[in-house]
Amino acid sequence: MLTSSRLDGRLDEVPRPRELHPLHVKTVLKDLDFKQEKEVGPPVITEVCARPVSKGPAVVDVKWAGGHPGLAYRIIAHRKTQKGRTERVIVDDVSDGSQLMLLPGIDAQYRLLVAVIGKEGEETAQGAIIPSADDIVSEEKVFRTLPYVNCISLRFDPAYCHKAVAVTSSREEVMHRKCKLANLHDTYTPATSRRLDDLEGAMADNPFPNLPHMYWECVIHFHIISRLDDSKLVCDIGVCKVGMEDACGLVCDNPKAYCCYLVNRGRFITLEFWNGPNQEILARSINVADLDRENEKTLRLGFYLDLNKKVFAVINPAASTVLAQFNVKFTSLVWVIGLYCPEQVYATVKNVCVTNVPTVVAKLVTKVQGAAANVRQ
Repeated sequence: MLTSSRLDGRLDEVPRPRELHPLHVKTVLKDLDFKQEKEVGPPVITEVCARPVSKGPAVVDVKWAGGHPGLAYRIIAHRKTQKGRTERVIVDDVSDGSQLMLLPGIDAQYRLLVAVIGKEGEETAQGAIIPSADDIVSEEKVFRTLPYVNCISLRFDPAYCHKAVAVTSSREEVMHRKCKLANLHDTYTPATSRRLDDLEGAMADNPFPNLPHMYWECVIHFHIISRLDDSKLVCDIGVCKVGMEDACGLVCDNPKAYCCYLVNRGRFITLEFWNGPNQEILARSINVADLDRENEKTLRLGFYLDLNKKVFAVINPAASTVLAQFNVKFTSLVWVIGLYCPEQVYATVKNVCVTNVPTVVAKLVTKVQGAAANVRQ
């Protein structure tokens, strides 16, 4: 045994460890990097949203919840083709809770699964992931892709327009000849026959074809050049029963038309809506320009029409919202517009190409599909 004469009688001077307070112990344990084992449950598909397209593959937005941060997922969509074959589309290594899928089937029924493809013991920043014994797969979700939206191109017929309305050489744009700001160098000469006489406007060269899910857009530009009295019209745009285009001096007073129109209400230019067969101005109105602050504005509007299901809607493409919806009573319609107050307002209406179909059109298509299904039942 080793002894030390220097420590004899001095044991009280030997340093001893202090007692750890429980709070200190908890703090130390919290700072230690323990690996946590977590069992991953199956993901839950929360939403399958089909997006409207006019060509190419169907586009579907898939969203799901559950699982564990950092997991990788596999999305499987499959269907039976008309020949009885199983067609599968698989997207691997998806880390977020949503994914856009491109599917070849248009207006087709699919079955969808979302599966976790993380391996046993795979380590992430949050710890080790231990898959359960069963496959980590969501419940099967059945959905249907949308049919194509028919994006149509409209042209104005210079032979049918009012003599005071000019149609450009492209036949896409119209303006009033009496407005001092109108550039008439690239326009057709005034019509001498078959023209509109009462309505100072223009109409399309052909009625709408008998197609489902038609969509088109136009751009309206107006510039207030002098005082515009209250309740004075700038323009009106809509659809009318074929043969009744000239039955009234205003589209927004025609009993066979459905339209939207721009009108001065106090100091605001507002967008309002007319249901001709019901002789009704819809309750909704939208202020588009404050004349105390601006005297010029450009609007882009979209229009949806399904003659088979008799649905017509006015759409805001930028916000992807339905501004007004009508249940039409006629099977043959034509595109018609009117231009007014040329001494006070310079206004043009131009049919433009559709670059992207607004997502809200999917709701209109789905409603039409649902109505058709109810009729079949």
